[in-house]
Amino acid sequence: MRRLLALPLVLLAGAAFSATRHDISRMSCAEITAFLRAEGSAILSYRSPRDPSLPLYDLYVADDRFCGGGDVAISAAVPAADGKLCAVQTCGEFSGSYGR
Repeated sequence: MRRLLALPLVLLAGAAFSATRHDISRMSCAEITAFLRAEGSAILSYRSPRDPSLPLYDLYVADDRFCGGGDVAISAAVPAADGKLCAVQTCGEFSGSYGR
C-alpha cells in the first residue's frame, strides 16, 4: 500500500525537477510566453518588485497538461523587462469558482 501511495509523489517530483529555470529579469513578456509555450513548464525567477534584494521564483506552465496531482492551471502574473506584468499560469487547486 505504501508503494502505491509513493508512486504519484515520485512522478510529481520528477516532473518538477525536469523544468528548466529562467531568470526573466531581462526578458520581454513576448519572450516569456513564447518559451513557456515551447517548453510547457519552467521555473521563472525574478527580483521582488517591493524588495529587489529578494529573489522570487515559482513553476509556471503553458496549460493544465503540465500540472500534476489533480491541479489545474490558474492565472498569475510576473514582471517583464518591458515594464509589463506578463500574464502566465501556475498550477493550483481548482477553487470551484471563476475569476479567482
